[in-house]
Amino acid sequence: MVADVPAEILIQRLQEYIKLWQKYMVFFDRALASEEVTPNDEKDFRALQVELTRKAQFLTMAVPEKVFDLWKDIKKLLLETPSLYILKREVPIRISAFKTLWHDVSIALNQKQGMLRTVIEERNLKRKSVKRGK
Repeated sequence: MVADVPAEILIQRLQEYIKLWQKYMVFFDRALASEEVTPNDEKDFRALQVELTRKAQFLTMAVPEKVFDLWKDIKKLLLETPSLYILKREVPIRISAFKTLWHDVSIALNQKQGMLRTVIEERNLKRKSVKRGK
């Protein structure tokens, strides 16, 4: 774990990550629905993948008690969908598998948000009880 990051910052970063994760599926769906992927869409998609990777690594290190343990699944999806051009050529069964994995991570992200809040509340209670005991 990195140095103590304030709880409010961790929660904010996780909420930002959830929004970026949703944006990933917007790119995904738009690419599949469109006739052609534009170079700009491809560039933006790759930038989003880099941002998702950076923020996931930060959350993995910063969130206490290994609550954010999703890097393995996130990495799997990002590695298997490196490009919108490649994604458009995938067979339907693989597209379905990608969407299922994305959805599973989405659910887990929301669960992690609740778990993070619980861990933070428990830590705050412990700190208060220690202060009272002195």
